[in-house]
Amino acid sequence: MKSGWTLELIQFLGRRIERYRVRAPHTERSSAAKSTAHPRRPARPFLIALLTTSPLLAAMDCGTPSQLYIQEVRDVCHLPRPNNNGKVLGHDVGWSVRRDPNNTIWLFGDTWVDKNGDGLMGGPGEFRTGTIAKSIDNDPSDCIDLTYKTDAEGFADVALAPKLAEKECLTWPSGGVVRPSDKRVYITYTSVRKPNGCGPSTEGPTQYHTGLAKLTSVTNLTLVRVQGTAGSDLFWTHGQPQFQAPIQVGGHFYFFASHNLEHVKVARVPIDQVETFSAYRYFAGAAGWSPDVNAAKPIFSRYTTATPNISFDPNLNRFVAIYNCDYSTSVCGRTAKLEGETEAALVGEWLDHKPIQKECGSKADPFRCYQSFLHDAYRTGAPDEPVYVSTARFKTDIVSKRYWVTLREYKLGATPPPANRTFYNAESQYSYWPNRFRWRNQTEAGGDLTFASGIWQGDEPGGLPEIQESNVKPGTFGADRVWYANQAGMVRFSGEAWIERTCSSGVDLWVDQLSGGATVNHYYRRIVPGESALVNGVNIPVVSGDKLRFRVGPAGSTNCDLTYWNPTLTFDGVGEFWKASEDFIDSRPNGPNYTLNAAAQGYRGWRYEECEVGPYLTPLNCQPLETWLNDPNGGAWHGATGQLWFVGGIPPNNPNLEIARSWTAPRAGTAHVSMAYYDDNTCPGNQGANLALFKNATPLWIEPMAEGAALETAEIDVVVKKGDVLRFILHQGPDSNACDQAIFIPSISMQ
Repeated sequence: MKSGWTLELIQFLGRRIERYRVRAPHTERSSAAKSTAHPRRPARPFLIALLTTSPLLAAMDCGTPSQLYIQEVRDVCHLPRPNNNGKVLGHDVGWSVRRDPNNTIWLFGDTWVDKNGDGLMGGPGEFRTGTIAKSIDNDPSDCIDLTYKTDAEGFADVALAPKLAEKECLTWPSGGVVRPSDKRVYITYTSVRKPNGCGPSTEGPTQYHTGLAKLTSVTNLTLVRVQGTAGSDLFWTHGQPQFQAPIQVGGHFYFFASHNLEHVKVARVPIDQVETFSAYRYFAGAAGWSPDVNAAKPIFSRYTTATPNISFDPNLNRFVAIYNCDYSTSVCGRTAKLEGETEAALVGEWLDHKPIQKECGSKADPFRCYQSFLHDAYRTGAPDEPVYVSTARFKTDIVSKRYWVTLREYKLGATPPPANRTFYNAESQYSYWPNRFRWRNQTEAGGDLTFASGIWQGDEPGGLPEIQESNVKPGTFGADRVWYANQAGMVRFSGEAWIERTCSSGVDLWVDQLSGGATVNHYYRRIVPGESALVNGVNIPVVSGDKLRFRVGPAGSTNCDLTYWNPTLTFDGVGEFWKASEDFIDSRPNGPNYTLNAAAQGYRGWRYEECEVGPYLTPLNCQPLETWLNDPNGGAWHGATGQLWFVGGIPPNNPNLEIARSWTAPRAGTAHVSMAYYDDNTCPGNQGANLALFKNATPLWIEPMAEGAALETAEIDVVVKKGDVLRFILHQGPDSNACDQAIFIPSISMQ
């Protein structure tokens, strides 16, 4: 079962660590809702991208980034829902197809059910291959109610039973389309076969094929295979492009395949001949459409991920692709170059891809943003409407609740979001030091938890209360995730809470605002197993120093109170805001090793320089760091001497050099500068480092940071004119740089 994702796991081991952003708005809803399942679409040879070429001439990436941005993002809920009819505990991948106004079909991949009733995965007989559900719920803004196809025991049943006699071990649904004339739903599926058999210890290769099935009963959710090649249910066999994820454009259905984890190819068929395999044609570049699958030419490249997801966005008036990227840690997107819902645009040139949301979830989950699919079924065509995207996540050890699909609400646009808008995510920004990204983990009494073994822990027996990336265990008292505002503005928050184990007596949830000496409650609710809470707020005004406190407290015994709750925030500051730790990441190139010229820097005014040291750390003759290289810390800028800078920086080993992170003022005004810093104390003998802030050649702040220095902050107001340069200096301490690991994170705001 693991062979399908072995390649992605290998890729993951070498990936860069990047950051993620998220966004929020909406109302609460209790969920004794019904669940949904999702196929873990391991990295198989039908990963698909998008199209990029003129209608009759296949072309590779043009290198021009797509003008595609997330204006807003809100975490809606997780799937499966608690207390669902199929007793589903977890699944991956999620496709949906709208059959008619009253029926949307959902398709999932690998699925686990709760046969022993404990709320945990991994019990005997709990695994299912791809599953299917339906919904009459047309409003995804407060999650989706689903009804699963179930077996005789009342557990979610497989969507399409594998043919074990033919050594077909698994079937994964992979998208669907509706024939308008009779509302017939057709879905593609992956047939996973092992020539040596399907036993748990089976050795030998795994083969991936694609077939087509049709829904013959909406009531019973019955799928029937369509005959493909002569004497076979299969349409495309192992080694061929695996065409899947159909969409309709004009009088044809179009299917897409990512061939050899790199290039994308396209097939089409007249709508009324979808069941006739001989009617399929393959885009062959200048030769047009060919009946020979081997004549298919690449129309798109740089798409090394799972099955494609392409749809037409009426607000952008372009075809859009949404998919996971950066080794399944982020969401990427791209658009067709030509406007209009036409074949010429679909198989014409596509603009290059770009990350639009980074780091979806916990770094403890290798596949935390896997199989990102846009649910076109929930488009209404209204101007400026949001779209709904699901991403899968799972750990490599499935005996864990970290195996679900997150449904998010995006607003897409062709321009960036407001410059003063910042997205915060407690889970993906989880860190081993407090105050990073303005998060702090505390007890109900307000004392800090202690970080140990990757977990923030209290001083009660068993280390309670406890806060991990995506979950909380309260002790006798509650556990608080606290976010601090560093300027006035408006906050919106979202995030769903639910309890893992069925033996819990419940927990209490609070969201409070602490402002000056006052406490204002914005949310309270008690939940028990079988429920979840969509915790959403809108437009909370804050001033600098305000705190939002997200608390989980016990409602009885704490033995089974592991609670999943990932607060996400959108903060619109009253002025423009620059954060080096986030803007720096936005300027990173894609890929493992890139040599850049100086023009590649300068994102939002930030540059990374190597300077000679003048009196009192004065930076002289600063030269840009021009080369980006991966390293075990997630990547770094290197200069001519090989010195580097990253968040958690190592100063140069030459006492005559220093590293500067510089910011150029885009306009005149007063820049409020906030600096967070501490010593990571990575090895014995560390004697600290020297930090400084200069405006042009004028020193504003110089701080020798001692060995093992705890987190401190410094703030200063600096009057600047357009073009003034602020340089944040890192220089070695008295012991050279052998053990220096300085965390030095500047932020700047201007009203």
